[in-house]
Amino acid sequence: MPPRVPSAYDSCLELLDDSVDALSRTLSSVVSISTGETKPQDVMTWLSSALTNHETCVEGFDGVGDGEVKDQMTDALKNLSEFVSNCLAIFAANGDGDGNDFAGVPIQNRRRLLDIGDNNLKFPRWMKRREREILEMQYDSGVWLGNTLTLNRTSYVMDKHTHMERSLQLEVGRAITDPQIAATGAGFIARDITFENWAGPAKHQAVALRIGADHAVIYRCNIIGYQDTLYVHSNRQFFRECDIYGTVDFIFGNAAVVLQNCSIYARKPMDLQKNTITAQNRKDPNQNTGISIHASRVLATPDLQATNGTIQTYLGRPWKLFSRTVYMLTYIGSHVHTRGWLEWNTTFALDTLYYGEYLNSGPGSNLSQRVNWPGYRVINSTAEANRFTVTEFIYGSSWLPSTGVSFLAGLNI
Repeated sequence: MPPRVPSAYDSCLELLDDSVDALSRTLSSVVSISTGETKPQDVMTWLSSALTNHETCVEGFDGVGDGEVKDQMTDALKNLSEFVSNCLAIFAANGDGDGNDFAGVPIQNRRRLLDIGDNNLKFPRWMKRREREILEMQYDSGVWLGNTLTLNRTSYVMDKHTHMERSLQLEVGRAITDPQIAATGAGFIARDITFENWAGPAKHQAVALRIGADHAVIYRCNIIGYQDTLYVHSNRQFFRECDIYGTVDFIFGNAAVVLQNCSIYARKPMDLQKNTITAQNRKDPNQNTGISIHASRVLATPDLQATNGTIQTYLGRPWKLFSRTVYMLTYIGSHVHTRGWLEWNTTFALDTLYYGEYLNSGPGSNLSQRVNWPGYRVINSTAEANRFTVTEFIYGSSWLPSTGVSFLAGLNI
């Protein structure tokens, strides 16, 4: 096998394993919707996540050989993906399950058992011995020691039972071209941690943090990289008071995610590159996914400012056909191009995407020269803008209070 194929298969197995869990939860929960024990939006989320997993599995074989392996995997998943898509369509027939819809565009993990390690530090049973040793070296009687943990491997997975706070900084090794900290498992919380990929702009795609956990919270964290810094892969996520740095597509994925009171920094990219802040990849019109940037700041780092506007920065571009991203009540700096948004490839997705702006401020928020794509909209309706708030987009008012993290439920600042 070509070197990338075994790791791509391993990733597929993990993704499909997560899909089995999501679909199992869906099947066991459908009957309880009528009793109120399960919300329709939960089912929509799990189905959306399963579909995203299938797509990510297939895309892992991009560029491998002549494409034969990717074609085989696509064929193997075809029936299952169509089944999930049909289920999504059924649930979306009445909006997102609450009978809500607008403009004809519907808004819309595996739990691991634990072992007990030394010092009563709990680790997931699937964590390898070396990984436990690394964490145990940083931990003594309930206190994290030191301020740096260097991870020199391509993937590291944390769930809610390895929640590390305040004094621990996670960094990836410089020699790794595409490492990532990957978080799965419902209820994942990270706070006061720096996730940084040091691969640099010349290495192109280099993820610093990947989140695929449902009800995930990232609070007061730094997420630093260049291209593809933050992979908001799937499920419902909330980012609060985070600083996120990057260049090309540096917030990307297919979660239903709200970034609130965050600072989003565009950096100086490689020569001839353009900065694109988001690349959202909703593939099915009934997935309840998208990127909502609310009450935040879109800024430029000093090295980008020093280019005096010669490097173009855009709010986003459509990675998949039904890409959906909104900026609401956010400060947008002068480094953002007057067109606002960038094509992915000529006319691809321009009439099926949903890109919206609502009452933003700052020199880059002027709407007079924005793109005139069919899918772009200036949001003038408060009701429509509310669809992308914590309460309505990720239903956060039902699960965020238990995390202890502050959040703005509606639009008002």
